[in-house]
Amino acid sequence: MTESEASRGSMYVEPPMSDCALGAIGVSKRYGRTQALDNVTISVKRGESVALIGANGAGKSTLVRMFTGAATPDSGSVVVDGAAMQLQSVSVARKHGIGYVPQELNVAPDLTIAENVLLAGWDSRLGFVRTRISLKAAERACARVGLDLPMNTVASKLSPAECRLVMIARGLVMAPITLVLDEPTAALAAAEADRLVEVLNQLRSEGETIVYISHRMEEITRLCDSLAVLRDGRLLMRAVATTETVAEAVEIGMAGGEHSPHAPVSATAFTTQQETRTPALRVRNVSNRTLKDVTIEVGEGEIVGLAGLLGSGRTELLRAIAGADRISAGTFEIFGKRADWKNPTAAIAAGVALLPEDRRNQGGILALSVGDNLMLPTLPALRGGWVLSGQESRTAAKTIERFGVKASSPKALLGTLSGGNQQKVILARWLLHGARLLLLDEPTAGIDVVAKAEIMDLVRDAVDEGRSAIMASSELSEMCGYCDRIYIMRHGTITAVVDGDISPGALARLCGERVVAPA
Repeated sequence: MTESEASRGSMYVEPPMSDCALGAIGVSKRYGRTQALDNVTISVKRGESVALIGANGAGKSTLVRMFTGAATPDSGSVVVDGAAMQLQSVSVARKHGIGYVPQELNVAPDLTIAENVLLAGWDSRLGFVRTRISLKAAERACARVGLDLPMNTVASKLSPAECRLVMIARGLVMAPITLVLDEPTAALAAAEADRLVEVLNQLRSEGETIVYISHRMEEITRLCDSLAVLRDGRLLMRAVATTETVAEAVEIGMAGGEHSPHAPVSATAFTTQQETRTPALRVRNVSNRTLKDVTIEVGEGEIVGLAGLLGSGRTELLRAIAGADRISAGTFEIFGKRADWKNPTAAIAAGVALLPEDRRNQGGILALSVGDNLMLPTLPALRGGWVLSGQESRTAAKTIERFGVKASSPKALLGTLSGGNQQKVILARWLLHGARLLLLDEPTAGIDVVAKAEIMDLVRDAVDEGRSAIMASSELSEMCGYCDRIYIMRHGTITAVVDGDISPGALARLCGERVVAPA
């Protein structure tokens, strides 16, 4: 972090490592071609609440994995309670006082509250579990987070907010020095998120050290003493958390550039004028458990963006369009025809293809070859359902060359390729199959900068040929560079729509603020 970067916003004096509850000294980590962390030094003093801010791929998750023992740095060291060390496992981190609440809602529905809390560990002595002492510890942890329910309540009966409180209690049951929380309010409604922040503020007042990953400005301002911004594996900003510095940090972390002053942004400052293009997709008043009366339109030859914080409903909207999630109200119209598909197979047949965020588990089959992955959707069209290896190989080889996939041959396993090349294969598969509407969920997440540009250029080329695309991404500079129009989502609703020439900083502010949709 340069001197100018360190001095940006409010003055912040990094506490000495001897006084910190948790920190890192010069940690670096590389995964293949991707530099996940680059010489990051940070310290969190005892009793402090610090926000970690950054877009997907910024390095937040890698730093958290090091703090919680899930990964070790290539160089540098982690500091726990003033001592430099290497945390070799999650259990070692837990023994050193690191509690962790992951982003995913992770409770066992058939277990009780007590059993879910004690998944972090039961008290034992000489190899024997001390059940009564363990249950008392679970009760105390639940009381600290304000979960006033019978401990034998089955988790399947809990609300999402109550499940999140169970997870925080799980993180507290081992009496940690520091509690690390990854986007804990992402999937919660506004009232539930407010309750959770109140609980965390109570823990903070009791002296708990908190590392809080979030982009929600109002939550950071209410909860955190300081903030740190990561971008492309580097620490860009460290500041006291004020209304001004939080807004600046979200802009820098999500927009990917230096802050430049601009007038306050309001959703009503933008119009909702539509291009005079033939609609490829019309979404009208769509609702389900997450979405609320969503209406958008995508023209042929157009890339439309979906911007918003984690939990805003971007992924759920793409899944609904792809037939993966059912809707309770509203309609879809695809290329002028009413669409009423009940599953992804029907959507694919209509020319709709989803590239999911989790490409390794949902986008491709890593144990199959590149050629097999490319040909999967087209199998029924090849010689009455029979595949000739020569025909498959020739088609795969041509596709690999056309899309610039770096693979030794079509027989190379997809799992051996880099993330960028895996994504190229998944994109090529659907274009080869004749997809006319691409649904792109975080298409460049976890991919090096060269591959990001190559993938987005391929998408742009496909759209220039007459296809259409909807892109949900945390890379706001990327969205501003490629999208014709951008819808902003919050809590499952469309709050604004802006032209694609908006600046990344202005878009970041709209994503982070509570805005009112234009009339």
